[in-house]
Amino acid sequence: MKIKNKYWGEAAKGVNYKFVPKAKEVALTLDACGLAGDGCDYRIIDYLVENNFGATIFVAPGWINSHNKDWVYLINAGIFSIQNHGWYHLPSSTNGKKIYGIRGTYCSYMLRRDVRKSADYIQEFLGSRTRYFRSGAAYYDDASVQVINSMQHQVIGFNVLGDAGTTYSKNEAKIAVSRAKPGSIIIAHMNQPDRASGAGVVEGLKSLVSSGYSFVLLEDRKLVAHNKLLGYR
Repeated sequence: MKIKNKYWGEAAKGVNYKFVPKAKEVALTLDACGLAGDGCDYRIIDYLVENNFGATIFVAPGWINSHNKDWVYLINAGIFSIQNHGWYHLPSSTNGKKIYGIRGTYCSYMLRRDVRKSADYIQEFLGSRTRYFRSGAAYYDDASVQVINSMQHQVIGFNVLGDAGTTYSKNEAKIAVSRAKPGSIIIAHMNQPDRASGAGVVEGLKSLVSSGYSFVLLEDRKLVAHNKLLGYR
């Protein structure tokens, strides 16, 4: 039966937005988008490496191509789970819907290509297949989630908006991250080192640590997905 695309947003049915914690645990996810002007935010990366705190990084091949030395460093750090952020880094749509002025993938074929080409490319470096996917802007329609799942990728959303696409101030990012609860998936970005939000993300992580939180990788816990169609949006 054909899937009707009623919903367009961050909470489509099947998008994993939290996990089942075993203690005071959160999962930090970082996006590396591969956009013009990108870099590598070592304020965040160095803090994680120095403290041996794991994180899941969703990387687009465009970022890898522009930041080879940083890419090798992330791989060799041994604490990061590298996952799929899409070949095109576009919102995941099956009919070209837009968000933030960006047109998403316009059909199932293009969506499959977005997931597959990125997974193939990353596998050349890691020797293993990615298992999680996050689209550009973390937007999906109902049908796109099922298409991605059929490609042996789980779709990862979030329930803590850590930096609002790096638009938050340092203090806004600190407050947002520090409000995470057990089982939260935090989304932030590691590709904009000149933005104030990156420093705030680090301060928020420090606040969580001081409150007794630890960090886990997505593959180490049972994920929880939105479980119903939410209607038109």
